Amino acid sequence: LLATSQKARAQRTGLFVFLALLAFRPLPRFNSGDRLFREDIGMDETQDAVWPRGAKAAGAKPLAKRLDTLEGKTVAFLWDYMFRGDEIFPLIERELGAAYPGVKFIGYDNFGTTHGGGERDVIRKLPLDIETHGIDAIVSGMGC
Repeated sequence: LLATSQKARAQRTGLFVFLALLAFRPLPRFNSGDRLFREDIGMDETQDAVWPRGAKAAGAKPLAKRLDTLEGKTVAFLWDYMFRGDEIFPLIERELGAAYPGVKFIGYDNFGTTHGGGERDVIRKLPLDIETHGIDAIVSGMGC
């Protein structure tokens, strides 16, 4: 599994580098109004530069109301199963548990991965899971 995730990460990184190089290759410097130059290299049209990210599909939304404390609250962990969550979440749970008496934790294993084939189902049912478990806050971890 580790070798597979490393291979997938390397493939994604390679694709990103390829796209970045493709999008940001140096363009010849010339005066776009220089008709003679454009005709010499067979350019009869101009094109705009493109950015590899798409346009924003949604605007910013107001943030949810923040909790005054985590004392007596229920905190859920969500994870994409990509980067050391199995090591990090127990540390977060230990430290938050020591700092906020009565805080309850719902582990990431109750929800499924937030990355890959089943992620849409996990996210789609998240509002019901929040209600069912009485979740007050979520710590969502994702690999890099």
